[in-house]
Amino acid sequence: MGVFSSKRIVRARGFSRIELVVVLAATALLGVMLVPFLSKSRVKGQASSCVANMKKIGEAMAIYSRENAGKLPYAYILYTNERQTSWDTLLGARLGTPKPEPPPKNGIRVNVAPVPEALHCPTDTLAPASWAEKYQLKRRSYSMTRHDMLPQNWPPKFDNATGAGLWWTFGAKGDRPPAERIYNHGATNQQAAVTMSMLLMPKNIMLVTEQISSHNIAANGSRSFITRTLDHCETNGIAPDLLHGGRFNYLLADGHVESLFPEETVGPNGKAGQHVSAHQGIWTIRVDD
Repeated sequence: MGVFSSKRIVRARGFSRIELVVVLAATALLGVMLVPFLSKSRVKGQASSCVANMKKIGEAMAIYSRENAGKLPYAYILYTNERQTSWDTLLGARLGTPKPEPPPKNGIRVNVAPVPEALHCPTDTLAPASWAEKYQLKRRSYSMTRHDMLPQNWPPKFDNATGAGLWWTFGAKGDRPPAERIYNHGATNQQAAVTMSMLLMPKNIMLVTEQISSHNIAANGSRSFITRTLDHCETNGIAPDLLHGGRFNYLLADGHVESLFPEETVGPNGKAGQHVSAHQGIWTIRVDD
C-alpha cells in the first residue's frame, strides 16, 4: 500500500435541495422574528434623538437667559413692515445654526439660514404646508408654551396660571402699541419677559413641547407657541400613537426632559385638551397647581 492508503479521503459535497430549503426557511423565520426588535430599536433611537434635541434647546435657552438678565425668550413678536421673530430665531446661533448660504442668482433667499437639526424630531415626517414649500421654508417640531397675555396676568408673575412664552404683534388695528416698557426693539435684554426668577419650581414648569404640524415653520410665528394639549398633533397629520407611542417629550425649565402622556401634564384636577388659561400642572408657571 502507498503512504496515503490508510487515510480516509473526505470529499466535500454541496447542499441538497432539502437542506437548502431548510436553511432558507430558518433564515426567513429569523428575519421575521427580528423585525419587531429592529423596529422597536429604531423607534427608541428616534425618541432618544428627540430628547437630545430638546436638551440642546434647553441649553440654548439657559445661555440666552444668562445673557439677557435672566429673561426667557418670547414665543413670537411681529412689528408691522419688519421681520417677524420667534423663539427659535432668538436661539439660532446658540443652537448651532450654520452661517446663511449665499442668495441664489435668481433672487433673494427667503429663509435666512439653514434650520438647526435640533429643531426637528426624526419621527416627525410631515411635509411643510404648501405656502411654506413655495418659499423653501423648513419645519420645526417644537413650540413654546404661550402666555395668555390677559390684563390680569400682566405683567407676568409667578402665580400666573398660564405659560411662559410671551407673544406680541404691534402695528395692526387693535394691537397693543409698541412701547419701550413692554419691549425695546433695539435691546433684547430690555424686553419684558418671564424671568427665571419667576419660576419657583422650574422642574415642574414646561417651556417647550412637540407640536407636529405642517404649519409649524422655523423662524415663523405660525405654531411658534402651543396653547393646549390637543394641539400636539395636526388633525390630518401624524397620529400621536405613531410619534412616541402616544407620549410627547416636554422640556422643563430646569433643563431636563420628560416623556409623558398629555393627561399626565395637566395636574391632578386638570383635563387634557383644556385651553391654556385653564391648564394646570407643567403648562403653567404657577407653583401650586
